Amino acid sequence: MCVCGLGVVHTPVQFMCCMLPPFPRALVFSPHGCHCLSNNSIIRWLNETPTSRINTRCTQDIATIDGTLPWMFIALVETTTNLLSNLGGIIFFSPIFIVPGLSIGIIGMSIGHIYLKAQLSLKQEMR
Repeated sequence: MCVCGLGVVHTPVQFMCCMLPPFPRALVFSPHGCHCLSNNSIIRWLNETPTSRINTRCTQDIATIDGTLPWMFIALVETTTNLLSNLGGIIFFSPIFIVPGLSIGIIGMSIGHIYLKAQLSLKQEMR
């Protein structure tokens, strides 16, 4: 028996249900312990899905993140450095251009923020 949040967990499946990241939103704390709202479906999924399939899926997801994320970060750093050095060179020789440069940067950041909000809601709708 383990303590999970405010309730008590009686089985390993309940403990795993309480500790996995997507599930804390679906927890119900009762006097009898910590139960997930979809406890039966999780148990059924764990009983029916082979361990090798779960491991393969996790390693594929990790490989996707490990392969793509560093290259995207390198591209971000290169682009940011390039933009700042170009703007810095222009401002060095003609300081009056700091106002249009910063205003264009602020406009670009706000448009990017709006775009990311719209893209996130569209991706959630497509699921």
